[in-house]
Amino acid sequence: MKKKECTKIVEVIILEVKKLIGPVAITYANDVEGLKIKNGNVEIKRPSKEIIIELINNYKKLIGPVAITLAKKAVKGAKLKFKIKEE
Repeated sequence: MKKKECTKIVEVIILEVKKLIGPVAITYANDVEGLKIKNGNVEIKRPSKEIIIELINNYKKLIGPVAITLAKKAVKGAKLKFKIKEE
């Protein structure tokens, strides 16, 4: 996965979750290893599907299965291609 593509997917997911839970979405995103949000900018050290999955799983710990729904909505709304599996 290319860094630009991974970054965009992460950005739209964070923004969608942030609409529901507010700034705590940034805190949970920063808990993902290799992902940092600074001054509204997404920095990814290792672009991969795993970083996106870990982000969604962090949100699932906080808000449950609705995290998957929000991630799917965000990716679809941005017309990005990334398959999010329900786990």
